[in-house]
Amino acid sequence: MSTLKADTIQSTSGGAATLTKQSPSKSFVNFDMAGTTARDSFNLSSLTDRATGKFTVNLSSAHANANYACVGYTNAYNADGFAGGMSLGLHSNFEVTSTGSAYAFTSYNGAAYVDAKFNSSATHGDLA
Repeated sequence: MSTLKADTIQSTSGGAATLTKQSPSKSFVNFDMAGTTARDSFNLSSLTDRATGKFTVNLSSAHANANYACVGYTNAYNADGFAGGMSLGLHSNFEVTSTGSAYAFTSYNGAAYVDAKFNSSATHGDLA
């Protein structure tokens, strides 16, 4: 049996190592629907506010195709609390055709679309 212990792993050029064989998240975003600025993100080009509770997440580096996976969360409420009967819509739907570089993110609280305060999502799949 072997054990590998390391404090730092670098690429051969001396910079940070890029994990390409594993399947780390290829993008993530955390945002408040009150605006189009992310609290934090990775591989995010922009957020597009399409209507109340309806956003498009635009990626900087596209996935190889539209068959990647999205995971996410919304509190479906426009305050710090959490509503019952919340619904999160991700990826393709009738309003946005998902592509390798964009997907839909919607927040619905059981009665109407709402601009939720706490929203986050990540994508998994091959980059182009």
